[in-house]
Order: sequence, then C-alpha cells, then structure tokens
Amino acid sequence: MHVYAENNNLDTPLTGTKILLRIWHIKRKDEYGGEKMACRPIVKKYIRFLLGEISLSLSGTAEEKEQDALEILRFAVTDLLKMDPVKASKLLSLEDLELLGVKPLLKHISRPSGIDPDRDIRYFVHRAFPVQVPYDKGNQILVKYRRIMDSGKKDVRQRFSRGAFSGQNGVRDLSTLVLMLISNNIEYRDIADLYRIFSDTARMNTVFKTKWRIYDAVKVNYSTPLECLHHSLPAEHQDDFLYRFYQFCEVYRTFVS
Repeated sequence: MHVYAENNNLDTPLTGTKILLRIWHIKRKDEYGGEKMACRPIVKKYIRFLLGEISLSLSGTAEEKEQDALEILRFAVTDLLKMDPVKASKLLSLEDLELLGVKPLLKHISRPSGIDPDRDIRYFVHRAFPVQVPYDKGNQILVKYRRIMDSGKKDVRQRFSRGAFSGQNGVRDLSTLVLMLISNNIEYRDIADLYRIFSDTARMNTVFKTKWRIYDAVKVNYSTPLECLHHSLPAEHQDDFLYRFYQFCEVYRTFVS
C-alpha cells in the first residue's frame, strides 16, 4: 500500500485500514448525503458500492462510461482520500486502486498505445485532473522503455503493447523515443554531424540492436537509420540536402563495393 495521507504527515502511509475507516466515517456522518449526492448519481452509486450495498458497473455509451470512471476517480482522490492530485499522481499504487474498487474502471478510460494500466497510474490521474497533473507523454515513453530495458528483453517492441509503433501515433511515439535516446546517448556538434553519424548504416543498426534494442521497431517503419533520423526530427531541424546527400553516398558505396 503506497497511498499517503494529505493531511497531517505527508509521509504517513494511508493503509487499507485507514481507507476503510474513512468509508465508515462517510456512512456514520452521512457526509455525502442529501442534495450533494442527488446531483452526483455516479458518486452516490460508488459510495453504496464501497459500503457493500451494491455491485459497481457502468452503463451508457463508451464516452459516458469514461466520464463516470473519471468522476469516480476524482471523488476517490479528493473526497475519500483527501489527497492533492499531484501527490496522488506520484503515490497512488495499483493496490490502492484495487482496494478503492477503481481498478476495474480504468478499462473505460481511453489511453494511448504503450500505457500500461497496471503501472502507469499517473496517466489516469492526469485524465481525471488534466490541469493539476500535466502529462508528459515523452517522459512516460522513456519510463516504459527503461523498465523494459531493465527486464532484459532483446527488443523493446516485444514488450510495448501490440501495434505500439504502428500507424501515425505509433510512429510519433517511436520518433519521441529515438530523439530522447539521441539526447541521452550521442554527442554531436550540430545537425549536420548527427546526419553524418546516422549515415553509417552498419554502425547505427548495431546500436539499435545491441544498445538501444529498438531495431525491430525501427525496421518496420524505416529502411535505414538515416531515414529514421530524418523523419524523427522536428520539421524545422530536418535537412533535406544532407538527407539526400547521405542517401546518395549509401547507394554509391553499395555500387562500388
């Protein structure tokens, strides 16, 4: 259990017992009864579920189910746990959400490829509190990438969700990952130097395979590392002349070898 109480000491764990005591407190004082509850039917239903009176299921369209799931998550964080959304995004665990009965509702909240509902709790808190908890997708991709690297898999595509690097959104995610890996691992003087480095197909393929472990993900989208670099760069940093020049050099080397 990793939830922490927002009041009193922020480093005091909010145990399962404390969560249950808060539910009992709600029932005893009728804290959420009357007019407030009448205008929030899904919250009323959630409270009755917590008190063991009914089972919890969502109805309506996919969009309505998503909105109800987000409303319940907001209530659980701010009203039931008395937590600041930013603290919740950092401290909530899957075990906490299971105890609160929220975990089964996460399936109704749409998410981009690569988001693991069992691990990326911050994303769902962001959806519930988009202003208070900004979501840096690039950082989340990097976090997941590092997690997969630590697992020892030969290629990260084996562990990202199916189709994670396919389609327009998937290619955009791959570009984000490639640019982060470049920033963290390659020293270069300028964009021209970066194009030169990526023009060495054999060397960069080895880097993709053995160091970055993104070879399979790159291969399904690009024919060469140079092409991957060029299309991953923001438009204002793409250099069409260098791209065509090093493409020509590659063809020439193949021709004379």
